[in-house]
Amino acid sequence: MEYSYGDIDVIHSEGIRFRDGRKILFQICMQEYQKLYPASTGCVGLRDITGKPPYYEFFMPEHIRIIFDKKGILGKRKNFIDFTKLYTTLFLYSCKTYDLS
Repeated sequence: MEYSYGDIDVIHSEGIRFRDGRKILFQICMQEYQKLYPASTGCVGLRDITGKPPYYEFFMPEHIRIIFDKKGILGKRKNFIDFTKLYTTLFLYSCKTYDLS
């Protein structure tokens, strides 16, 4: 499943809610990630700022990818700002993502 960063309604300590009502729950992401990588703790997914487009992928039972796909003359800069903003927000809630870039 794929969402654009602009589809996010709210981010809080328990997870991310999109405008259509779908949710990413950090606790479930941590459990799913730990099933795949038992040595890791606190990780909720992956991130790749060099991806085309840049993205975060969260490990819900059905993986959810948030892409940064703004276009136009300032699109690349806006995508970088939004990507960094999500990284900072996740960090504030003690959620880690594995960097693929």
